[in-house]
Amino acid sequence: MKQFYNFFAKFESVIMVIGMGIMVALNFANVVARKALPSVPMSFTEEMVVLIFLWITMFGISYCYRTHSHTALNLISEYLPKAGKLIFLLIGAAVSVAFVCILTYTGWNMVQNYIKYGQILPSLGIPMAIQGFALPIGGVVIVITIIMTLIFDIQKLMKGEEEEK
Repeated sequence: MKQFYNFFAKFESVIMVIGMGIMVALNFANVVARKALPSVPMSFTEEMVVLIFLWITMFGISYCYRTHSHTALNLISEYLPKAGKLIFLLIGAAVSVAFVCILTYTGWNMVQNYIKYGQILPSLGIPMAIQGFALPIGGVVIVITIIMTLIFDIQKLMKGEEEEK
């Protein structure tokens, strides 16, 4: 399980770096085209940047959970005994999973509406569902990451407890 966890962390990192690179290149090309080549239409770049941004944001949320880079208030839990830390870990994970499940459900309904009404991105001409799938797919990835991170954090907490004895 740890190997899959580490592999997926690398995969997420690569996707985010590639996505950011493409976003920077597209924005740069858009600015250059707007100033130097005003007759060349580059309106598709704005939609593409938003599409990529949504996807890498969802992977970024998962990455932040995995690396503990997300906003966390550990002022209280830092001074608690191991049992208290465990309770805070479980509560934090439960609240996070609940929120992400709501986000995923809402995203899934949004995608269903995109498909139902055949909405497309005007400049790219691709279905908006491709953009919208970032929420439900990203949500599932985030929930899996939260649960796996919780398991590893509990193992680390228990291992620390054994070392103290």
